[in-house]
Amino acid sequence: MLETLTKRKVATEDKVVIIEYERWLSWLTLLNRGNITIFCGCLMLLGGLIYPWYQLPSLAGSSFGINSFLLNLPRLMVAPLSLTLFLVIVWERQKSARWLLWGGLLIPLLFPYFVHTWLPDVSYLTTAYYQQGRQAAAFSENHLPEVQAQWKQNIILEPVAPIRSLADLSLSDSRFFQLSAWDRVVQEGLGYKPSFLAFTHKGWELTMIGIIITLMGFYLKDGLGTWLTDLKLVALTAALLFSCILFLLIGTNIVNYNLDVWFAQGQYQRVVDTSQKLQFWYPPFKADEAFLKRLGEAQFYSNQELTALNYFIKGLEQYRGGNLEHAQVDFQTAWELQPDFIAVRGYLASVLINQGVNAWHEFPSIKLSPLSNKRRVPYKRSFLDTSQSLETSPTYQAAIAAEFFEEALTVFPGHMTALNYLMLARAINHQWGESAQVAREIIDIEQYFHPPHLSLLGQAYLHLTWNDYHRGDLATAWKRYRQTVDPKTWKQPM
Repeated sequence: MLETLTKRKVATEDKVVIIEYERWLSWLTLLNRGNITIFCGCLMLLGGLIYPWYQLPSLAGSSFGINSFLLNLPRLMVAPLSLTLFLVIVWERQKSARWLLWGGLLIPLLFPYFVHTWLPDVSYLTTAYYQQGRQAAAFSENHLPEVQAQWKQNIILEPVAPIRSLADLSLSDSRFFQLSAWDRVVQEGLGYKPSFLAFTHKGWELTMIGIIITLMGFYLKDGLGTWLTDLKLVALTAALLFSCILFLLIGTNIVNYNLDVWFAQGQYQRVVDTSQKLQFWYPPFKADEAFLKRLGEAQFYSNQELTALNYFIKGLEQYRGGNLEHAQVDFQTAWELQPDFIAVRGYLASVLINQGVNAWHEFPSIKLSPLSNKRRVPYKRSFLDTSQSLETSPTYQAAIAAEFFEEALTVFPGHMTALNYLMLARAINHQWGESAQVAREIIDIEQYFHPPHLSLLGQAYLHLTWNDYHRGDLATAWKRYRQTVDPKTWKQPM
């Protein structure tokens, strides 16, 4: 009897061991390459939900009234994807999980189109900051000997130009439908422009990478045949969606062309009504110079009351004629009547900066003194590249130019060209502390660019160096000077 009980006990223990071993083997079977790939993709997707998708300079949201909710709406739509995907995997509904991922992939892929088309204020700011950064960087590179010197003389500033249009995709001729021209459809139509990509953050990239990796994990488990079957339906859906977007782009261009015909025929009220509807269906027209000019003139000829758009057109005519002071008054009036008119702020800032450039160029030219034959070595004040040549040169015009640049920054905060010019004007006036403060603003804004403008950053750190040098802090000045030539030292604490 005792032996029988002992055998049964041993048999029971063996069964328990076998069950635990089989359970352990079942867990090991989950560690295949498909499940590991899905797990890695989910981690990437989680990282894409933590980090933001898009970031503008901090001054943009508060000064221009950017709706952060609409900008983060696509990210909020993808946020429940990780939880839903987890539940679908637990329920072993592989097909539902795959289609959920394909649908979620469309959101980040269409995010540039959403920003460019349906958030014209954000698109205008990104385009403006991108162009301003390029102009400021090119100016620093082309005038390196002048702006690099502590005594800044004979620097020729360049005038700026506002953004004339966001709707650059026009059907000018039949070449639009050639395959060689369809890169413009991707950039100008779908929004994949360099100005958009300059402000993307890692969250947008991680989201797409995470979804793609997770899909690869599912197809590693389900096989190549499943991928080919799904790909047919995905390609059909993508083609249908792209056709709808292309139909919208072509349709709005055709209607915009007909508006010119109706305006020439004198159908002004029809032009006004259709233009207002067209702005609703394609918001980039809200920042198109030709579109706004035609709409404002149609309102004027149809005897409608004066609006901000009419003052904008008056300022535009003065701006084209070179009457910057009158243009400033008209643009200022238009901005006061309609504070959310973002295009007029770009023109007003450009007018103010160009007035500052004109004031800057009113410096009297400094002539070299004639050298006598008796003088074997000329006086150092005879040269423009000496530290004491500035002592006898007036800086009144630079102070006036600085006032225009500061006023432009109140209209368009973070204007890269205005900041660069203001930094130089402060240095000419020997206001090294104020110049360093502007340089810090440039450094803060450059953190949002991908990639940053190295030449402009080098000049900003150089002005920080001059400030430390004139304060007598030579040790910090040397460290700052290293930052002008070595980007690896930018993030080191000072």
